[in-house]
Amino acid sequence: MKLIKLVIALILTICFSQLNAQNVKVLQKQLNEYGNLKLSNMNGQDNMDYNSRVKTDSLEKVIKPELRKYREYYTKLFIDNLKIKKNEDVDYCTYIWALGLMQSLDADTLIIDILKNNPNKIICNLAMRSLSEIGTEKCGNYLYDLYLKGNKEDKNNFLFLLLKMHYKPILPHLMDFLKDSVNTGNWSLVFYCGKMQNEFSEYLIKNMDSDNLTIRKNIGFLLTFLIPIEAKGRIYELYWTEQDWMVRCLYLMALERIDSDYDTMENFFRKVVTEEKNEYALKFANETIALLPEMRKELNEFISKRKPDSFIFETEYQKLMESGGKEGSYDILKFSCNLQDEQKLIRLKERVLDRFSDECLYDYKALNHIIMFIRTLKGKFLE
Repeated sequence: MKLIKLVIALILTICFSQLNAQNVKVLQKQLNEYGNLKLSNMNGQDNMDYNSRVKTDSLEKVIKPELRKYREYYTKLFIDNLKIKKNEDVDYCTYIWALGLMQSLDADTLIIDILKNNPNKIICNLAMRSLSEIGTEKCGNYLYDLYLKGNKEDKNNFLFLLLKMHYKPILPHLMDFLKDSVNTGNWSLVFYCGKMQNEFSEYLIKNMDSDNLTIRKNIGFLLTFLIPIEAKGRIYELYWTEQDWMVRCLYLMALERIDSDYDTMENFFRKVVTEEKNEYALKFANETIALLPEMRKELNEFISKRKPDSFIFETEYQKLMESGGKEGSYDILKFSCNLQDEQKLIRLKERVLDRFSDECLYDYKALNHIIMFIRTLKGKFLE
């Protein structure tokens, strides 16, 4: 019996090795094509044309499942090859990238060593991104150390990578990012500060009454995108003491998206109409009041079409998570969601921001819309 088991184990081992020996050539070709496209477009953040982006997305869909299915095999193979490959090889670069795609925990020490000892900027960029994908504490600590030592441009790159891996010690440094007037009203605020929404919202709310006007403007702008429910009370509290009209307008815009109680919001906006002196705030308040019947109508349509189904929701959710929000239906997600799904939708918002492009903000807003409906329903029904 023991002999039979040993023979079976040996056969399985041989079959597994042969499978990967055959696949690795195909995978290597795909990785080289993928790597060449990425490397030819690397300059800080990726800046690909549409056709290159479509090609890399298509290749990644094929490569990633294969890599993760045989993660242990490919991790060992690529680590061994990195130890003998020359730095200038395309293979060398794609192995670093692939270890990140696989989130190979065993590769963190090797990739940190590459970062420490390699002068090639492209290879260092690849290595830093792979560390952020691998996401171990060792990776985070090393990138954080580079952040503290970096110049302003380098700090922004490290900041995004650390936020992407949810490295909590970086959160206080985001407040320095909010002090910079260059960022006021800039989409980059959303891409950086939206990566750890739940954790960073605490800092936003705490600093809403900051003496620094730039910080208050940037916080107001962020509230319209992050829509943290915890900010609602602070907005109502601070609106009438806020001296800057632009911040007040941003507060109104945020309330329209945060407050799920339409009656309370309408009463507040009517008070704004009678007491506000600034023409822009008045205009926004009046427009929101006029829009409320349509908002209530949309909510009723949502209620009538909604059919909560955890299986359907989870299937669509995984498609969207895996693709960074590019594949899957937001409508299916909306009509199949449960009232307990808000945190999952927030994680999906963070994943969508990985695309680091203006067009992803449309999907981000679509998710905000679903969250707004969920919050409104929570006040009306219990499931």
